[in-house]
Amino acid sequence: MQEEITKHSKKIYKTVKNTEHTFGEKVKEIIVEICIIVFAVTISIWFHSMSEKSHQREEAREFLTDLNQDLNQDILLMETYSTRLKSFNKNLEKVNQYKSDYEEFKKLKINPLPPFINRETSTGDYDGFKSSGKIGYIENKKLKSAILKYYQQNMLRLANAEKFFGNLSVETSLRVTDKGMESLIDDSNITRLNILGGISTEIVQVYDQQIKAAKEIIKEIEKETK
Repeated sequence: MQEEITKHSKKIYKTVKNTEHTFGEKVKEIIVEICIIVFAVTISIWFHSMSEKSHQREEAREFLTDLNQDLNQDILLMETYSTRLKSFNKNLEKVNQYKSDYEEFKKLKINPLPPFINRETSTGDYDGFKSSGKIGYIENKKLKSAILKYYQQNMLRLANAEKFFGNLSVETSLRVTDKGMESLIDDSNITRLNILGGISTEIVQVYDQQIKAAKEIIKEIEKETK
């Protein structure tokens, strides 16, 4: 491209210096050469733009393919912890039912203590793609918006709720185990367990919402990458 511009620029220079042509002829020749240069530059920019666009689409495609795997991993973990929290809530019902008779409760042989949530959202691919300023490469605005909402809003809120539950869970479990399982039916511990039960119910609801959101994103990704 640079060679073409140089060649036609030299022609313009020669035309200006040419003493055989009239002024009008020189103007026409110069205009033609300028038009050729402008056209060549425009075509070059267009091809470069198309090449860059194609490269961006390919990067977005690779990112979405990796993100698909991350989302499936998130779904698996949320389903796992949802099952554990539901089991805790079910056992908590028995704790409240037999809180006045610990000996009868022991016969049920169930674990009354809350689980510890150690789930982490798979954010490696998302964080890397977003921090590099490439999130705009995703042309599907609906998909891009859903991805941003999933990671920047809902999963952060979920992580905060899980952290609060985890801290209270550990504290309550230590209180009970330090004083012996019989202390489980102490009013203060029953209160803590019931608070945890309420939080776990809310977390399970959020899991359901986020699993649904992740599956919808996966469907959109499959449309974009097929």
